[in-house]
Amino acid sequence: MDERNRPEKSKHQSVILSYLKRPAQDRLPYYALVFYLLIIISGILFLLFNLIPSFADAYNRTVGQFFRMLLALLTAWIPFSLSEAILICIPGFLVWAIIQTMHENLETWKQSLLYTGRIVSFLALILSMLILLFSAGFKGTTLAQKLDYETGDTTEAELESTATFLNNRINELVESGQIGFDESNLSYYEGNWHDLNKTLLRAYEKASQKYDFIKTFPSTLKPIASSPLLTYTHIAGAYTFFTGEVNINYNFPDYVRVFSSAHEMAHQRGFAREDEANFIAFLVCLESDDPYVTYCGLLNCYEYVLSALDSESETASETQWLLLNDYTKREMIAYRDFFSKYSGSPVATVVNSVSQVVQNVSGGKNHSYGVVVDLLVAYHNNLEKGVP
Repeated sequence: MDERNRPEKSKHQSVILSYLKRPAQDRLPYYALVFYLLIIISGILFLLFNLIPSFADAYNRTVGQFFRMLLALLTAWIPFSLSEAILICIPGFLVWAIIQTMHENLETWKQSLLYTGRIVSFLALILSMLILLFSAGFKGTTLAQKLDYETGDTTEAELESTATFLNNRINELVESGQIGFDESNLSYYEGNWHDLNKTLLRAYEKASQKYDFIKTFPSTLKPIASSPLLTYTHIAGAYTFFTGEVNINYNFPDYVRVFSSAHEMAHQRGFAREDEANFIAFLVCLESDDPYVTYCGLLNCYEYVLSALDSESETASETQWLLLNDYTKREMIAYRDFFSKYSGSPVATVVNSVSQVVQNVSGGKNHSYGVVVDLLVAYHNNLEKGVP
């Protein structure tokens, strides 16, 4: 071919190709370039999530759901918590990284920048995963909008009525003899982790048939090996987005452990906001074929409502307490005694701050559990109106 007629390569293409053809020590490795490209794509998506809530919803229930499910399936066969193992290894890895850095032969500014670029690329990967897997759940329409609930200023009368509803349901289950209590006055789940996992998956499947925005897929609950130590952080469970695992603190009483499992599974299915994950856990527990799982959902949410009612009227909350069955009252007292030795832990303050930073980076506001009370009140108001 006549060289004069050869198509001229674009300047942009030439720059890219020439960079990629450089010796490995003279450029960023290919994996780092991929990670940086990923953070650019993630940044564009994050912007779209913020601008278009309907797009965030669509992404969350399709692409985001696919990758959360894929990660859950890839790590399900591992008999321990991979995320816990990774976190335990981080201090050792940091020491190794510092030693490696000290031994690197960085003679020029260019070598220093390339080395720093390799390290920063891994941070870009983690941030990309947070955005791609979790951020859309913060930016989509609220759960109240999905349910078509009217939420606003909750009155004392509504709180009292909702508390009475939950109180009556709890009393019915306990008085039916379907809830067992041990010598420590705590209720217990009659089954192992595998049984609880299957029970909650069945409940999620049933809930998904009732609420079209709840999707489900096979997943595995994983107890945290360091649960006794983790209790000082006040963490009852955690969904780790980078491994797709639902990790549960087994040191907490069963009624907390069961509800926390349903709560973290809600995160795994795209409900990023803490209060909304709580309400999804409540809805799922009500759909369970196991009375104890239903009891756990009712009692955990009753505690939220009772706390809100107490801030409005101590007299009304005392009346609720008197109406509650003795078994559950003793259980709540036993849990208070259990938690008292962990309540003043300074580690919990640090962990809560870190958790808040992660939520802010991924697009969430201050994480609060208060909205769950508004959702519970709206749920009860709809029941009284005969609205499903």
